[in-house]
Amino acid sequence: MEVRFALLLGCFFGSGFAALLYQTVWTRELSFVFGTSELAVAAVLAAYMGGLALGAAAAARAAGRLRRPVLAYGLLELAIAVSALAVPAGIALVEA
Repeated sequence: MEVRFALLLGCFFGSGFAALLYQTVWTRELSFVFGTSELAVAAVLAAYMGGLALGAAAAARAAGRLRRPVLAYGLLELAIAVSALAVPAGIALVEA
């Protein structure tokens, strides 16, 4: 297997692992906000599914114009990581 391809697969794996980890943490945190875990699970799943739908729609429009799709993927992952770090602050504001 080519090294670059293996690295890309590792990035996909790491991204999926981080997404599941964040989903679990956010569900636990939001259960304190909503007072019930059912509402927290529904909110987190709605956010994830909405994000997947919006991301797929945006990618479908931009896919033909991308000259360096792997770079675009990396930049999007970086933007997602930065925004994920802002979520705890948002949850703290809602709890206050």
